[in-house]
Amino acid sequence: MKIQITLLLIDDEVTGLELGDFSLSHFGSTISSAGHKPSQSMMVFIFLSSLLGELVFLRRAKNNRRTVVDAADSPFSLQLEKRGRLLFIRNANVTMNMPFDEFSEELHASIESWLEIWQPKIDAEDGALCDLLKCISLFRSVFDYPT
Repeated sequence: MKIQITLLLIDDEVTGLELGDFSLSHFGSTISSAGHKPSQSMMVFIFLSSLLGELVFLRRAKNNRRTVVDAADSPFSLQLEKRGRLLFIRNANVTMNMPFDEFSEELHASIESWLEIWQPKIDAEDGALCDLLKCISLFRSVFDYPT
């Protein structure tokens, strides 16, 4: 499984409202907001906050559940369904399934690596960045990841 998060910068000033893309590849299938006409690039900081929040919701759910993560300022979305220990991820006509915990761990690691690059370049009081950092903190506590 590979998760790729990119920013599409238009100048040297980086904010939490930058457009970017999210891509997930798993066993030869890919779900991505990149490369579509019209563009499906999104406000990626906001999308990641929503994705983490929905994974927390699914983790806390007692039974199998479905939810949707809509991208900010984009038609891109992910349908998430937790069935037992599996997570099904759908976009358009692509469906993937993988262990829920494996996807969660990979997403967490990917976001952390991505933030190592971009967080120092953004104002620490940027609202979208602060929201993402809060979501990461909640995510870590629910999934019992170290800080």
